[in-house]
Amino acid sequence: MHNLKKVILFFLFLFSSFQISLAQSMDSSVVEQFMGLGIRQFELENYQDADITFRKILNLRTFIPDELCYYYGNTLYQNRDYRLSQNFLQKYLDLTDSTAEFRDTTLSLLGIVDQKIVE
Repeated sequence: MHNLKKVILFFLFLFSSFQISLAQSMDSSVVEQFMGLGIRQFELENYQDADITFRKILNLRTFIPDELCYYYGNTLYQNRDYRLSQNFLQKYLDLTDSTAEFRDTTLSLLGIVDQKIVE
């Protein structure tokens, strides 16, 4: 009987681990889809929709790609939300190293955002 409890507990553990893994996998797929959509909206200068799409990613409360901070920070700048833009652009710099794809653009934009906040 004692071994049966161990077997049952083992299978319960495996099942719960599988559920967690499946949920994380689904979140990753959703994040990738929303990132693609948000980037397309951003590139088409549809900043209001990009803002909504990027917020959906943040609302998932799961792992987010570093690039989200760049794109969302830039989107917020375009929408004149300078303080929040500053936070996301700085977060991008904090998360990445000196070879990051958008580092130079982020540094330039952050200078502009800082000026806008002072005005």
